[in-house]
Amino acid sequence: MLDFTIKIETEIFLGILEKEKEEKNKISLCIKYSVKENIFVDYSLIYEYCMNIINERKWDTIEELIKYLYLSLKHEFPEIMKLRILLTKKIIQSLDKCQSVTVEYEE
Repeated sequence: MLDFTIKIETEIFLGILEKEKEEKNKISLCIKYSVKENIFVDYSLIYEYCMNIINERKWDTIEELIKYLYLSLKHEFPEIMKLRILLTKKIIQSLDKCQSVTVEYEE
């Protein structure tokens, strides 16, 4: 089995607070996946697919986005045997002790 990691950093509308709905949040997305040897999955297609999903609308929660992204990738790329996604959101409101939050999804 071959393991791959794609890292994406971008800004999107993500959050339920009014400020988060008006101002984009910085996010980091780490997509780790495995395929059988001799199976080719073009990682640029995975990148483009993820960017289309995360930019298609304003997302309320990171949980909603990461689960939708996970299920969509598994459906669109059946060659992927194992998939794990980490999504980090930089907190835009000023909190003294919390600068970011990361959620991980894997089934």
